[in-house]
Amino acid sequence: MLKVKDWDKFATWAYSVGLPFNAVRDEGFQDMINAIGEYGRVSDDDENDKVRQDLNLYIDSVGQFGSTAAIRGRKKVAPFGVHPSFLHIMKGSRTTVLTFAEKCKNILASNWQGSLNTVKADAKGSKDDIYSSKVKYFVKKGRPYIWVPEDDLHNVNTVIDERGSLSVTSPLPGSLANLLQSLKKPPNRIALVGELVPLGDKKVKSAAESLRETLISEGEAIKAFSYSVTGVLSSSDFRFTSRAENLQELLTEDQQYRIYKFNPSSITYIEGKENSHEVDLKELEESKADSLSLFSASLIDGINQSEARRRALMMFCATYLNKNVKDALVLSIDRKGLDVLGKVVGPIMDDGSREYQWKEMRLLLEEEAPDVETFCKRLVEMEKETIKNVSSFSGLPLEPNET
Repeated sequence: MLKVKDWDKFATWAYSVGLPFNAVRDEGFQDMINAIGEYGRVSDDDENDKVRQDLNLYIDSVGQFGSTAAIRGRKKVAPFGVHPSFLHIMKGSRTTVLTFAEKCKNILASNWQGSLNTVKADAKGSKDDIYSSKVKYFVKKGRPYIWVPEDDLHNVNTVIDERGSLSVTSPLPGSLANLLQSLKKPPNRIALVGELVPLGDKKVKSAAESLRETLISEGEAIKAFSYSVTGVLSSSDFRFTSRAENLQELLTEDQQYRIYKFNPSSITYIEGKENSHEVDLKELEESKADSLSLFSASLIDGINQSEARRRALMMFCATYLNKNVKDALVLSIDRKGLDVLGKVVGPIMDDGSREYQWKEMRLLLEEEAPDVETFCKRLVEMEKETIKNVSSFSGLPLEPNET
């Protein structure tokens, strides 16, 4: 087999020219290696031991999902080849994706702010002009409860005309928003159309108490998370990704709010620039948001902010999708998998050059992850499968006594 240092050099070249990983599985690859004269099984005992130590170092760090030790292991082993056992999760089926109703519920649950639109009004009644502003909300029994500042024009508009719409995007923490903007790719989002119902004093207190209980519950959940979860969350900037951090101010007395219950009459799921899908309200009510949606913004940011975890994503793309990516970012997560932006080599230009471009990909979990703990556990399992694939293809035993 090729020595580790040779794999490293070959991998660097393969990445730079965009060589498909499955190219090394061709019979001619071995003939080429023989011809070059660099082919030969490692025979030195010390070097064999070092290789095993490197592999074991990677394996020991797998449970931390992308620790510094894992980076060192990945740099020493080239992730070539797609293991046959992974192919079944690449086959698309209806069970590998969420319904549009489920996607709407996840977006609504994962975010806490949106754009509220109401019809401008004066003493003569409703006008055609639309007034828009950012508002914060939380979901209770599937319905958004919206906090509108006391001095906001929405409070005047809804007295004359209770109609409104609420637009909510999938969370885009960190640099994701700027990246999508540069790519001219609008984020996935939902648009709700319906009526804004102001709450009376008794229901205002009830809504505020429900919000307080929700935030306390989320705080207790975070304290109970295992290291595999807190390790990811700690890399995130909670000022911008935590629901609790951003909704806590609604319970202070520094700012006065009016609270509205939003009763939707229609809801539309919008993908990219043009693809829109109207969702049946009955189906929406029967659907449930993934429990990990409450922490999805922090999980996404925690992965994207870590160079180690982004390298792990690159390994996943290579192993599970046979895609050679120079960089990778998580775009969204759900109980079935991850939507990833991978930086791949683009088509050949007229001048013969090739540039990198961002491409959206889907990494599927072998089993659904109903909660945050299970989701992070699935990522750890994917790392373990990745190192098994590397060891199987390279021929390097995981333990010294293995043959």
